[in-house]
Amino acid sequence: MADSPAVSEIGERPPLPPAGWYADPQAPTGPTGRRYWDGTGWTGHVVADPVAAVPLKAETTPDGQQLARWGRRLAAYAVDAAITWALAAVLGFPLLRSMIEEYVDLFRRSVDAAESGGRPPGQLDIYREVYPELLGYAAIALVVVLVYHSFSLRAWSATPGKLLLGLRVRPLEGPGRLSWSMIARRVGSTWVLGIVVGTVPVVGSLGGLYLWLDGLWPLWDQQRRALHDKVAGTAVVRV
Repeated sequence: MADSPAVSEIGERPPLPPAGWYADPQAPTGPTGRRYWDGTGWTGHVVADPVAAVPLKAETTPDGQQLARWGRRLAAYAVDAAITWALAAVLGFPLLRSMIEEYVDLFRRSVDAAESGGRPPGQLDIYREVYPELLGYAAIALVVVLVYHSFSLRAWSATPGKLLLGLRVRPLEGPGRLSWSMIARRVGSTWVLGIVVGTVPVVGSLGGLYLWLDGLWPLWDQQRRALHDKVAGTAVVRV
């Protein structure tokens, strides 16, 4: 484990070290314990045994910018989801209406089958009848999400929801504009995977499960990053 941060002999302060446990410079008899350095300064967290030192969740990026908390990220996600859902619903309204009509018809046939003792429509019957419309609507939703997130992140380093909540997306290692490669990895590892898998019969629920896991990941991640942040090398910060 590295020694505690210090000023060099020639008086120049070196770059601040990353967050972690270091020899305690504030110990009365010398650095016999460990004190947690959060990336910008010493905290009140002290342990006597290095083995017992459990990493704390980082509050800042390596260069000191405050990381966004999960609740604020969730609120921004809700705003973005409402906007993209509304856009997709407007553009895909004919397909949505057709799917609703198909489901109503399937429900009526199920009721008739129950009353007459016949065979009700099964899961595969439902997929067979609504799948073309479902696939078309998923394609529209995917295009809406890709355009919405990609161009927002490139133009403002944030989606409208994140702008509203005072958040920005930046490279983890330092401030700067997101590259198209980062944006592609960030958006692709979230929405492309989630939506595409979600349209596959039988295993479609895995797409939704992945989106849930991705969204909840910052709750226990040491750097408050979602899975798509890790894939893209990004972090969500407060501004």
